[in-house]
Amino acid sequence: MTRFLRAWAWLRWRTFMNAIERSGRVDRIARLSRALEALGPVLVAVLMIPSAIMAMALGLATGYGMGAGEPWGTPLMHALRVVLFVVVVLTVLGPVMLPSGRGLASLPRLLLLPVPHKALFAGELLGGLAEPWTLVGVLAVIMVPAGALIAGNATLALVAAAGAVALLVTLLGLGALFGALLHVLMRDRNRGEWIVVLFFTLIPL
Repeated sequence: MTRFLRAWAWLRWRTFMNAIERSGRVDRIARLSRALEALGPVLVAVLMIPSAIMAMALGLATGYGMGAGEPWGTPLMHALRVVLFVVVVLTVLGPVMLPSGRGLASLPRLLLLPVPHKALFAGELLGGLAEPWTLVGVLAVIMVPAGALIAGNATLALVAAAGAVALLVTLLGLGALFGALLHVLMRDRNRGEWIVVLFFTLIPL
């Protein structure tokens, strides 16, 4: 297992560095595009630190309010539902807005490693936790049972923990599904260009 984790970490690091290192085979604009594509998820994750803190505070307050029976617990629950709805929408649109190299595009290289294929697919699935919107949603929902425990409501904490696990699995599954679907659709260049045009046309509409 240690050799597998070391090989996995090394491959991820080299894939990241190869995207931003200088290369004589591409011009400066292409290198800049590759660098922005590689650094984009990292910059977004850093910028979303305040959002993560707010999401944790919202989840904690929601769990405490619902567990203690406070009148402000129900409005906070509705606010949390809105946040989670936005997280689901971003999970579906994320592969288009912020490609991070996940999905079927990176699996052919990983299949060369001497590790079980199931472990590779599981690693790609768990890689969805690196998406900033998924991470924010997960931080919000895992704080709900913590808030319920602080309020002394063990039953609500247990139900909230089960719901948090179910939501996490759903978000990871949606991210992997739409990431793979986008890769399949974009394999043809002409079709990919029409998809991008359609996407940016539908946004203002």
